[in-house]
Amino acid sequence: MEVQSHKTRTSALGAAFGAAALSFAFGGLTTPASAAGCVLGNLVQCTYAFTNAGSLNVSVPFGSVTVSQYGENFTVGTVLHFAVDIAPNYSLTAGSAHSAFSFAVGDATGTIGDRGNIIASSITNTDPSRTLSIADNGSNLSDKNAPFQYFNYALDCSANGGSGNCGQSFSFDFIYTSPGKLIPSTQNSSIWFAADICVPQAGGTGCAATGAVGASMIEASQFSAAPGPIVGAGLPGLLFAGGGLAMWWRRRKLAKSSCQRDVQLSATADL
Repeated sequence: MEVQSHKTRTSALGAAFGAAALSFAFGGLTTPASAAGCVLGNLVQCTYAFTNAGSLNVSVPFGSVTVSQYGENFTVGTVLHFAVDIAPNYSLTAGSAHSAFSFAVGDATGTIGDRGNIIASSITNTDPSRTLSIADNGSNLSDKNAPFQYFNYALDCSANGGSGNCGQSFSFDFIYTSPGKLIPSTQNSSIWFAADICVPQAGGTGCAATGAVGASMIEASQFSAAPGPIVGAGLPGLLFAGGGLAMWWRRRKLAKSSCQRDVQLSATADL
């Protein structure tokens, strides 16, 4: 019985170690879901593309928005992480008539309203010379990004209005202080976000044109770890997992050999 118990404990520990190693290695992989039915939930990610040019007579798309939710729906404390990437040929801007980026949040029925806050300290621009700040934080309905309206949350930038740009990539977090959900524009249910886009001049200085563009949903996915680079993912993670399994197998063989020697010595002593 003691020999069987020793083998059982060794196998259980080895299996747990192997499972943990594989989970560590593959935790950042995403699983595609239905884009048409993308409903944000805990560890659900939705991606949107700026494909509506609004009044700008230029080619699309202008970039994308990825929203990742951490926490259950309609739960105080749930966080949305926004990552915005503008296409290489354009940049973000903000003038007197437009906000740099805007979105809407509402209650369970979809009625727009103040349900939380953009976390100011979380706003990160990949270009440190461009500063993004909160323009609207839930209490006001804004039509600054016409023809895409209304939204009640917005960011502005401090570049040079319509004559400059605010970079091409930024991220920020939003936290629910009341049960709520992300909702599309109140005037167009296919538009979830609007951004003020700078079309650069041929010489590369200033904007030849600016205007608000709209983003629609294009993709949905689920994730089991935070998006972005994951420590242990990719080839290093696979090597770690493989090494863990190899170590478990070697320990299992050594333990089995040790147990067999114990049985043989016990049998010899009994003789």
